[in-house]
Amino acid sequence: RDSWSLYFPEEPARPDIDILVAGCGTRAGVMMAACMPEARITAVDISERSLSISEKTARQGGMQNIEHRLLALEDVGDLARTFDLIHCHGVLHHLADPVAGLRALASVLKPEGAMSLMVYARYGRAGVYMLQDLGQELGLPLNEPTAEMLQEMCSLLPDGHPFRSPDKDPQELLPLAEIMDLFMHPRDVSYDVAGVRELVESAGMSFHRWIAQGPYAVSCSPYAGSRIGAHLSALPAWERAGAMELLRGTITTHDFVVTHRGRATAEELFSGARMLEAIPSQAAHVGLEEQGELVTVFSRATLRERPAVTQRKSDLGALFRAFTQERTIGEIIEQEQRDSPNEHLARWVLETCRALYEADLITLRLPSKP
Repeated sequence: RDSWSLYFPEEPARPDIDILVAGCGTRAGVMMAACMPEARITAVDISERSLSISEKTARQGGMQNIEHRLLALEDVGDLARTFDLIHCHGVLHHLADPVAGLRALASVLKPEGAMSLMVYARYGRAGVYMLQDLGQELGLPLNEPTAEMLQEMCSLLPDGHPFRSPDKDPQELLPLAEIMDLFMHPRDVSYDVAGVRELVESAGMSFHRWIAQGPYAVSCSPYAGSRIGAHLSALPAWERAGAMELLRGTITTHDFVVTHRGRATAEELFSGARMLEAIPSQAAHVGLEEQGELVTVFSRATLRERPAVTQRKSDLGALFRAFTQERTIGEIIEQEQRDSPNEHLARWVLETCRALYEADLITLRLPSKP
């Protein structure tokens, strides 16, 4: 609802779309149905128990726009339907053949459609895989008593252990369902950036963009402005993202958008001077912190490593006011130059908009075609 331009920056938003939630669990489908009441939601899963909970929630909420089906992701072609948007988070990496799963999803995606995907990240989950290896070495059975033992074990891990999350109380017990998902799933594949590229291309699809761009952007990192940062910025997009994954070391999932080949990627639409043709809008999750004459704009969507941009309050405030006027970045610059000619203004606006976009603090879309 608030992220249309992530998936369809070339066209105006519309509420009545067909959405497939592939691996809906107990809540993903009903959350989508509640947020987009005019959309037609098809929610599939292989768990009868999960589907029954989701169906009960839909009935209690009076949701008439969601249909549930007991179906494996690989068999979505049996639906004999196509979809504008496919949401598949946390499922592909559990399949025996993730590429075949992605191909199955591609077969029911409309030509101009988009998929929202999430797979586990290799490096940021190092602590999880260490503890999975421990469980295998100990030969622990996959049952609830084992889960309770692992739950206690996680609360006793020492400071600095790779599994420890800095934004969680170490004494707070993880839910048993989370313990089972983390340590006891029989199949768990993880990906680095290069692996994401291989997955997408092997399935015959096109990578559109990262959903959260900040972790992969040099401008949102401590390396911005440094010698290594300049070297990283000169790398091609895939190599740059791969380097940032290694330098951050904390990315636990890769969330990204894929499309059929032939649709323009976000890089093709908005890189370089092409950004001048885009209409910017403030993202729905923006927060502000004022410090004297400075203001920091940050994302409320994440707790850890929040992407942020700091500028003078008057400058950034004027820019965000301009974002409400449905003008392209080029038109914003032209207007500002007429009001107050300044040879450095155009560069500042373009560079600031690029930083805001890479930090996911503004969205970009193309003007509607006449």
